[in-house]
Amino acid sequence: MKTVRRAALELLVRWEEEKRYLPLSLAHVPKEDRAALTALLYTTVEHLLTLDYHISALCGRSDLDPVTRCILRLGLCQIEYMDHIPPHAAVSETVALARHRGEAAFVNAVLREAIRSPEKLALPPREKNELRYLSLRHSVPLPTLRLIDAALGRAETEAYLRACERDPGLTLTVNRLRKSREEVLAALREHGFDAAPSPLTDSSVCLPRSVPVADLPGFAEGDFFVQDAAACLAVETLAPRPGDFVIDVCAAPGGKSFAAASLVGDRGRVAALELHESKLGLIADGAARLGHTSVAVRAHDSTAPIDEWIGQADRVICDVPCSGLGVIRKKPDLRYKDPASFAALPELQYAILSASADYLRPGGRLLYATCTILPAENGEIVSRFLAARPDFALVPFGIPGFCDTGGEVTLLPQTHATDGFYFALLERR
Repeated sequence: MKTVRRAALELLVRWEEEKRYLPLSLAHVPKEDRAALTALLYTTVEHLLTLDYHISALCGRSDLDPVTRCILRLGLCQIEYMDHIPPHAAVSETVALARHRGEAAFVNAVLREAIRSPEKLALPPREKNELRYLSLRHSVPLPTLRLIDAALGRAETEAYLRACERDPGLTLTVNRLRKSREEVLAALREHGFDAAPSPLTDSSVCLPRSVPVADLPGFAEGDFFVQDAAACLAVETLAPRPGDFVIDVCAAPGGKSFAAASLVGDRGRVAALELHESKLGLIADGAARLGHTSVAVRAHDSTAPIDEWIGQADRVICDVPCSGLGVIRKKPDLRYKDPASFAALPELQYAILSASADYLRPGGRLLYATCTILPAENGEIVSRFLAARPDFALVPFGIPGFCDTGGEVTLLPQTHATDGFYFALLERR
């Protein structure tokens, strides 16, 4: 565990300095420690605002050295949120991370005070300022929380934040060119995994706890790939058919391309487009493992169409870059993105949707999707597009066991046990 704590500290400090995605480069960490490291680092980042509030209350100051603060965050995280670690072990092992005797004494005093005086870990009164309370309780910065609250309303916002604190487990999409869902479920259960079919889709398998996917039976054989049930449902709603030409315009890391390939079969064609050439290998490797010979990758900026494909596609997948606020339960660092960075997204999303629509033949269908819950990136983009393109219309669809829609839906973890995810189904007349 010493290796885990030391690595977690290094990664947390680096993330704090760079203000980028969590730098989970774990090659230097023994394989047997990686799950523990991921749990400690992600739990700390998930509760960062709460931990910082408590640290200030415990030591009476906010001007801490950044490394000292990160050490305290890791120690307090173990005391508050990781019940399987005895408090005395959390204190002693965290103190061992200190760089000198003075820092060690300070860390020791603060963490022991947290154990001795749990009343100092209280949050400010909810009734005094409810949004501030929710911000600290669920560790979501106030500017971002206001956006979520405006999108969902207060009751759904709180339900959403609570749902984002639960372990999302692991969801797989079955490669139906290789195995049936029943066969994959049987293999997983035979090896002791508590696997269940998703009620949302015909192809998703859910595990209640995250595990290294490469350790699952059938992974090397290409029987499945990791994909949230919401994304799988979106592709199933688009319903590519055997032999179809499908274009996935923002394809990385490849899940929707793979889901489409599972449906179109070897006679179909799936063009996986991606702006960043560095990500093409990830898609190609995944397609090779799954045996998806229909998938071909290509670097392309999808704000403009590829001329020779205009009017040729049967199906188009348009899962655009977005704020990512629907996946904070899996990527907790996304909640700390500056909301000012979201301002340019709607124009980019609209440009990609408008260009991608030109690929469709008459009667073809397009899936517009995001992993966010903000209307400015979702329904408002689709409404703007439909107003400009009278040759397109929404196609109503149903989600069995949940609801019928007018052609668009926002899925939420508290309702559907998925990521926060929006998608709309459009048809070219």
